[in-house]
Order: sequence, then structure tokens, then C-alpha cells
Amino acid sequence: MKERYTSEAVRMPDIEITTAIWRQNVRRNHADIPEVTVEFLSDLARDVRMIDVRDEDELFGALGHIPAVIHVPLRELAKVPAVLPHDSRLVILSNHGGRAAIATQYLEELGMTRVASLRGGLVEWRKRGYCVVRDRHSYSVSLSDELKVSTELNHEETLPLTVEGVTQHLKDPASVRWMKLATLLMQGRQSCLDGRDDHSVVGAPGGDAGEFLLALSTLETMREEIFQPDEVSALLVEFADLFGQFYMHSDTQAFQYLTTSLSSDDSLQKACFQLNDFSAWNTWLSAPPEEHYETVLSHLCSPQAIGCDHLRLMMERSEEYGIRDELIRSFLRAFHTLRWSGIPDFEWLILSSYHTEKAVLEITVEEPLASWTRIPQISPVVDHAQVFVHHPQVSRFLRRESALFFVKSGFIPDDQFEELVEEMTRFAKRLLDHTLSHIAHTLPKFTVHFDMSGEFVVQQLGHIQ
Repeated sequence: MKERYTSEAVRMPDIEITTAIWRQNVRRNHADIPEVTVEFLSDLARDVRMIDVRDEDELFGALGHIPAVIHVPLRELAKVPAVLPHDSRLVILSNHGGRAAIATQYLEELGMTRVASLRGGLVEWRKRGYCVVRDRHSYSVSLSDELKVSTELNHEETLPLTVEGVTQHLKDPASVRWMKLATLLMQGRQSCLDGRDDHSVVGAPGGDAGEFLLALSTLETMREEIFQPDEVSALLVEFADLFGQFYMHSDTQAFQYLTTSLSSDDSLQKACFQLNDFSAWNTWLSAPPEEHYETVLSHLCSPQAIGCDHLRLMMERSEEYGIRDELIRSFLRAFHTLRWSGIPDFEWLILSSYHTEKAVLEITVEEPLASWTRIPQISPVVDHAQVFVHHPQVSRFLRRESALFFVKSGFIPDDQFEELVEEMTRFAKRLLDHTLSHIAHTLPKFTVHFDMSGEFVVQQLGHIQ
């Protein structure tokens, strides 16, 4: 695989990125209580401590509890700053958020600097389609207990993953978040299968961006007609309006290449003069001056500025992948321009740290899939390393939904719907095989099959060729 750009002189520490993401997503309400949304908490996965301040019997009552919470009733809250560092990231939970708000305010007064209440509490969590449990073994009563698997990755060589190691990981309540398929359709997003994402993920190559480009490229082949840049932009707007949050990621290496490249551009010297850390650059890149759009876009479309390996490889090896590099450029330009216009559905996530993936996990659930089917979001951090996480079954379901969108939008006749789905499926396998052969060559592949009760079976199926 082509060597990525790195620069020790400008490398941004992961903690700086983590802090910036936390600050960007915590909002104070009318009572000046810091809050986070249900979606943000679901994304945070293992990278935060959740403290449930309700009475213990409520954890097994009508609302249940989120797996991996720490139970600290209000009367014992003063223990928290005595045990946990003052800058620990804490999300406080209660039924509707009232008790959590009181607890959050109290902990701030005691010196905790990164604490927030879950907006709407467990009621809102369930209303949004996220799942709870009533298992007496899925929560902790000790503040001093560390999560079983640290999110601090060891960049040195680790032992190869085994069926037993993967099984232990998935038995940890902090490793799996459950959501209904309907929630994923309306409020969630497909993340990339990239193991560096420390959130719980439903993974596909390139995430939402990869799947959108897959559909457009398949349509170009079937119609024998290419999409013009303005068509790509219009379709992306309509697609996001209908399907909700749209995800694309970058990473620290690509971000640093981008910022160095922008800083070296004479036409941007004045605009970028005072940008000297991740937070400042990230804020500027979320809404650059309109007069500099074209210049910034030209830098963003450089392969070295693309932090998603799947998208970058498609652009660098367009003939091998069978997709036009200009289609990818049109998509990138449309995505960032629409993001800058203020449309809230477009998420550009900067992944921290470096690749340490040791395996590929393929996640399936019982079929047939329905709106109420529970979908497991999996933490990619396993045994101090990372894994690629792929949900092929969910991807196939969502692919049919997107194919129907393009049929109903008039790009292909109704009677060619099944043909479009079949072509997208074949093309998706080709793209997946190419990308895994580049970024996961020789890694072991495991399948994990979940039943409706949440029980699962892990099997190893050889290695990636």
C-alpha cells in the first residue's frame, strides 16, 4: 500500500482531537447544564464513562439500563471526584434527565471538567430506538473498575487474535451497542469498516460515502452515461434529506497533510495565518471563507488529503477498482460544499491514531431483517488492538433501499430494480475484496453471528488474501 504522508513536526496528539470533539458536541441548556445527545452517547461507545444515578431497582425496571453503566446513586455522588481524574469524560443518566442534570451540576461544582447529562435521559434513549437491558451482570457498582478493554492502543506487536479473544471482547457489555434497524435507517449512519474509529460501528467500506459512490458508479455502468458534478451534488442533497445523517471520515495523517498544504498555499496565507492547532483548523475547515472555497476544495481532493483508505485507494487505483476518479472528486467537492452551506446531515469525522488492525470481523444477525430487528454496533478495539468491522447483511439491506431511491428518482426503470441491486452487490464485493487485499492482507477473518436474544457464535474463516 502506498506510504502515507507523515510529519513529526506537525503531528497532532490524539488527546487534542478527543478534547475538541467533546467540546464541539457538549451543549449547555437554558439552565446552563452541559448535555449530550443520544446519538453522540451511542457513538462514544467505550470512550466515555456512563454514570447512572437512579436507584438500583430502577436499573431493572421499566426503562432498564444501558450496558456498561456505572451505578452511583445521587447520595454517593461525592465519591466520583475522589476516585476518577477531574478530566474524565462522564455522561450522567437518569429516567428523564432531571436527576442527571442535578448530578452534572454538582460534579462540575466539585471540579469535574468534562461532565454532561444525557439530554432526555433513558426515555429519549429508548424513544430513539436504542436498546437497553435488565441484566444484573451488565453494569458496574465500582468507580475504580477500569473498562475491560482500554481504548489506549498499544502500537507494538500484539498476539494474533483468536476465536476466544473475539468472544471475550463481545461478551463485554461496553463492546456492543444495540439499535433497531429503523433507527439506523432514520437516525444512524454506516461507518467505515476502519478499525481506528473508537466508536461502536455498523461498518461498510467507506461508510455512507463509499456506498453512495458505489451506487453512482453502478448506475453509470448500467446507463452508459456519466453523472455531471451538478447532478452528483443535487443527488447527494436529496439522498441526505431522505436517509438522514451522512458520514465520511478522514484521519490525523491526512488532516495534517491538508493543513500543511493549505498553509503553504500563497493565496491562503492571510486567511490561515493564525491557525496553529487541531481545534482552530477544524473550526476553520467547517466553514472556510466562501471566496476560498475553490482553493480549499482543490486541496481536499488530493489523494493524500483523503483519510479514508477505501476512498483514497479508489481514487489512486481507479482502473483497478473500476470507478472514475472524477466521480470521486465530484462527490468530495459536493460533500464539503454542502457541509459548508450549513446542512447538518453531513458529518466529517477525523479518526485519531494509527492502524493496528489484527483481524476482520464480519457481523451478521438472524434473517429476514425487519424494521424492528436489533442491530449490534461493535467496538473495533479488541485486546489492545483494532479490528476491521463489516456488516455485510445490513449493507445489503440498505443497498436495496438506496437502489429503490434511484429507481423512484427516475434514473433507472422500475423493471430494472432487481438488476440494479444485483449489480451493486457484485460491485460491492469487488470493491471490498480490493480494499481488504490492500489494507488487511493476511489478517485472520472471523464471522460473528448474533441471534435475536443477543447470543452469538464466533468462527474463524481463514485469512484475507
